[in-house]
Amino acid sequence: MKRPSRFQQFLLAMGPGAIIASLTIGTGELIFSARAGILFGYSILWVFVALLLAKGLMVYTLSRHLVLTGVHPIARWVDLPGPRGWLPMSLLLTASLLFPVWVGFHSGVIGTLVAQTTGCPGPIASILVLSATALLVWRGGYATLERVQLVIVAAMVSGVLVSLTLLRPDPLAMLEGALVPRWFAYPSWIHDDPNLASIAKRPIWAELGTYVGVIGGSSFDYLAYAAYLRQKGWGNASQLHQTMDEAKKDLWSVRVDLLVSFSSVMLISAAFVASGHLVLGPAHQIPNDNNMLNLQATFLTSLHPWLYPLYIAGAFLTMLGTLYGTIEVAPAVFREWQTAYRPAGVGSARRRCVAWVVTGGFAILAGRAWSNMSADPSAGWSLVDLVTPAAIVTGVLVCGVICWANVWSEYKFLPAGDRLPWWGLLGNVMAGGIFLAVGCRSLAEAKSVSDLPWLPIVLVFGIGTLGAVLFPPARQRSAT
Repeated sequence: MKRPSRFQQFLLAMGPGAIIASLTIGTGELIFSARAGILFGYSILWVFVALLLAKGLMVYTLSRHLVLTGVHPIARWVDLPGPRGWLPMSLLLTASLLFPVWVGFHSGVIGTLVAQTTGCPGPIASILVLSATALLVWRGGYATLERVQLVIVAAMVSGVLVSLTLLRPDPLAMLEGALVPRWFAYPSWIHDDPNLASIAKRPIWAELGTYVGVIGGSSFDYLAYAAYLRQKGWGNASQLHQTMDEAKKDLWSVRVDLLVSFSSVMLISAAFVASGHLVLGPAHQIPNDNNMLNLQATFLTSLHPWLYPLYIAGAFLTMLGTLYGTIEVAPAVFREWQTAYRPAGVGSARRRCVAWVVTGGFAILAGRAWSNMSADPSAGWSLVDLVTPAAIVTGVLVCGVICWANVWSEYKFLPAGDRLPWWGLLGNVMAGGIFLAVGCRSLAEAKSVSDLPWLPIVLVFGIGTLGAVLFPPARQRSAT
């Protein structure tokens, strides 16, 4: 058989990374990157560069461990110091509570777009979108997910390159914003417009914490990414029992996949920051609950009005891909938890897991619709305020915990010669500390967490630890 060319090997290496990229494109780029560009201009880019480097190192460390040893990091963390299984049980509880929030948020965003386009009431549109997506997921799986997300990412990158060329942002200003750290302040016009009072009152840390949580994906996206490597058969991810040297050869594929994925995210983020800064910023327009996606159509209609239908179709399909991927990620993570906690009883729980997050998503949509029927409009559930704590917990705080758990796994289960280089281990330690510090500060100032910002974290990890004591994971033979 003819050996694949280097370019063919490059194409074969792409796959799971497209899932990470597409999961963040809908929420991160279409909404929050554009919003960041409007509020802070190019100066926000250095934050995006730093967090994508940190998240890229974290997910590479996770993936590297699985490729080399054949054991998912969730299974390794069963043996962390403390009650056996406390971290996997706490992660399960976190995922069970917050996956439905993300599903409800994505469905709500798509619902507002459909409502503005068709006139269908937003709550009904959201429910219909979630119902249709759930049916697609029910019949899908990894292969379908990878193909859908590859197409979406390729289309978005192509559109972004065209958009950047036509908008002609200042490349030196963008480079300076990406390399020179600066602190942030809302523009003065935010405080002068009563329609933007909710944004003006929103703490800077809560706003930044949301960006850090959504740009590049969340912790559970990365845990699922490592699980999807089993589908690609790289190294020992599929339990092939290769030698360490043989498994290391497939790390090239992981690096290519992640490089393409995170580079795409950075390119698209920069494009939407520039578009928001140049198009919506001067008009003093900001995506909000009632206009999450429609304002961004100006990025294309400023070039020609006939491009509006193209934007609507692209935004709808992109967000639909994000919603599809979010639902599909849940069973991938749960199966790894199940393997780590009860390896002898692992079965197919995919449909039960999908049913849980979809039902929870419906509950979020119903709760938001009920709250918005209040006589006081400000008493309703804001989509941004709803997703803020979920983004901070799953995309910031849990990432910090995972970075530090990565270092423990390297020292506990790999001999010195097979561990990450010292700079990789140090990078995980530093990234973990920064994620935890930013997450704690952001959560403390998030409006939707009320006056008890630490209570959700204490409850989740407290109940998770108690659960691990009462229902300890099964003992199993350690794998190397």
